[in-house]
Amino acid sequence: MSITYLKSLARLEGHVGAEDAEALLTWLRAAKRRSVDLSACQSLHTAVLQTLLAVRPALKSPPPGAALQQALGLPLTPTASSRTTP
Repeated sequence: MSITYLKSLARLEGHVGAEDAEALLTWLRAAKRRSVDLSACQSLHTAVLQTLLAVRPALKSPPPGAALQQALGLPLTPTASSRTTP
């Protein structure tokens, strides 16, 4: 599993797959004021992305990649890495 759940924070790490979407949605809906840390997230399956877009939890830290930041509708951070393909 690529998500670590704490009392009020979910930390998404590495490659977060479709199998994590339902558990994340359930956790986010279980209590108010839960937040998500994406600082170590490399990629999200679209099911997880849709969960985040639907629920719009508070973000403790944005993802490092520019593509994920854009997909989530976040302003790009100066340190956002963007991959270019040759």
